[in-house]
Amino acid sequence: MLKFQWRFESFFLVLILLLFFIDGTKAQTFESELPVVVINTNGKVISHDSKITATMGIIMNTDGTLNHPDDPFNNYSGTIGIEYRGQASFILFPKKNFSIETRNTDGTNFNTSLMGLPAENDWILYGPYTDKTLIRNALTFSLGFKTGHYGSRCIFSELFINDNYLGLYVLMEKIKIDKNRVRISKLDPDDNGGDSLTGGYILKLDKEFDGLNGWTSKFKVAGKNVNIMYHDPKYADLTAQQKTYIKGYMDNFEAILNGPNFADPVNGYRKYIDVNSFIDYFLINELTRNVDSYQISAFFYKQRDSKGGKLVMGPLWDYDYGWGLCYYSSGYKPNGWIKDGIIDNVDDWPIPFWWDKLLQDESYRNQLKCRWIELRATILSDNSVLNTIDSMVNVMGSSIDRNFNKWDIINESVPPNKYIAGSFESEVQYVKDWAQDRLKWMDENLYGDCPGTNLNQPLQTMEKYNVYPNPFDDFVTVKIQTQEYPSLNINISDVTGRLMYNEILPYRMGESYEYSIRLAKNGINLPSGIYLLTITSNSQIVYINKIVKR
Repeated sequence: MLKFQWRFESFFLVLILLLFFIDGTKAQTFESELPVVVINTNGKVISHDSKITATMGIIMNTDGTLNHPDDPFNNYSGTIGIEYRGQASFILFPKKNFSIETRNTDGTNFNTSLMGLPAENDWILYGPYTDKTLIRNALTFSLGFKTGHYGSRCIFSELFINDNYLGLYVLMEKIKIDKNRVRISKLDPDDNGGDSLTGGYILKLDKEFDGLNGWTSKFKVAGKNVNIMYHDPKYADLTAQQKTYIKGYMDNFEAILNGPNFADPVNGYRKYIDVNSFIDYFLINELTRNVDSYQISAFFYKQRDSKGGKLVMGPLWDYDYGWGLCYYSSGYKPNGWIKDGIIDNVDDWPIPFWWDKLLQDESYRNQLKCRWIELRATILSDNSVLNTIDSMVNVMGSSIDRNFNKWDIINESVPPNKYIAGSFESEVQYVKDWAQDRLKWMDENLYGDCPGTNLNQPLQTMEKYNVYPNPFDDFVTVKIQTQEYPSLNINISDVTGRLMYNEILPYRMGESYEYSIRLAKNGINLPSGIYLLTITSNSQIVYINKIVKR
């Protein structure tokens, strides 16, 4: 009897061990191409209201070795503060997002690099859920970053908390003033006058307006208030003089933009805003057709007057409802402008009047069109967008299957999904098809006119510029015969939109000259093939042509 009982207990023990090892998310068998984040709350419960103290380790082997949760922590090992983040996502989805803060053992902030990103102490672990491609945010930030504006850098990873596998997560940089993030001056409490009072400020349009953390614009939209909020510094850290200054600046900008002489090139809206940033922000937001664009998680900032001083749109934020995902507000349609408003959205977050008013200026519309043509030839070409999607999917690798083993939702309708694909591959293909349809629609419907260029015609050479020899061998020469532009930006990109060469030329007024691009001398060895050479000035395209490397 005792022998039988021992055999039964041994069999039961073996069965438990087998089940433990079969589960691919257990530490003993888990291995990943991605960094692995291991957090231990030491018995504490994570809150949505304030950070608790926990420990975190990151395994990120750089020699090609796969990462295991029980490997030595070789990227970070130390104390953190952690809390849940998000609003609707926290309520609706079981896969939660987290704010983390790297800390010293005494609880003070500890600036450090995580997964190779620039050192800081504020980070986000974002867990894609309703976005079944897992890449919509990272894709948008990547495209925005390529246009030349800061956007949160993203690293795909996998997360364990208290030995519980939570799936694929994205380590992201929190939006804040920092030399490696939003590069504007930091305000101190004694910056209450002169140039130091004029910056820097990060502001936003968002949901959580409480009447104290910002102010209400004087210009309603459809009878609804537009609330402008402080982000960094927070309203509690701003002095009365600083709050008065930045509100006054925004009031003046809106009053000028709403006035009859808003398009005056000297005293109109261009005196207050960085137009290039507004244009790029508009184009990326419209490309994604994100239903929250312009009204929720819409950031903008102001530098000190001595360092530029104008209002800059961005950084981009929160695009997991974009790229055709949403069933409401026509978010799934590849046609139509999001800036025209959310027709079937009952929320009280209207889109500011800025975007419609700017488009009433012919100069702005034409600058917008030229920038679109430039981006379509490079960063936003069909091939470039599709290749960016493919590269992100490739990076995620085997983590995709593990994520959807944990969160079995591929065949479920997760609000606000419009499309239920039935497989991860079909979800990705849907985004690819939708993106190409959206790009085509914007090609055909974007405002403005860019002289000398036409997306529907072969690329034309403008008279005052010439490139030769073409085809070329070791070097290509740009002949410039104009005095219209103070400086020129020369780019060479491949057919996928990948930037291969960039040079900024200070222009010599009143002179014609030739500039030879010797690629090999700059350590650039282009394979034989077709490339695109563009010349821009002040973000406007002035020359574009195909060149051929023999």
